[in-house]
Amino acid sequence: MIADTVRTGAYAEALRRAVKAGSVVLDIGTGTGIWALLACKFGARRVYAAEPGDAIHVAREIAAANGWSDRIEFIQRLSTEVTLPSGSTSSSRRSTACSPCWDRACCPS
Repeated sequence: MIADTVRTGAYAEALRRAVKAGSVVLDIGTGTGIWALLACKFGARRVYAAEPGDAIHVAREIAAANGWSDRIEFIQRLSTEVTLPSGSTSSSRRSTACSPCWDRACCPS
């Protein structure tokens, strides 16, 4: 997906519009963590990045190299197995979920 500049650009712009200062973001299927990193750049105070695969190790390294590891919590599990900490998404704070879900396997009709 990252190589698809049109789709990646559109998704990044949508994320920029959705994430505000103080947002809590859940990045489902984070892969290498690009959306988690962008959420931090756009002002998220906390990002929970879920990824069951080993790409999450690369995502952790990329986050550390870019100075965002203190704001991103990487969770190596399926999103359906993730429970966010109590109080992480209170009604007084803005919360956003993101997932680059584009096929029927991910989003069955």
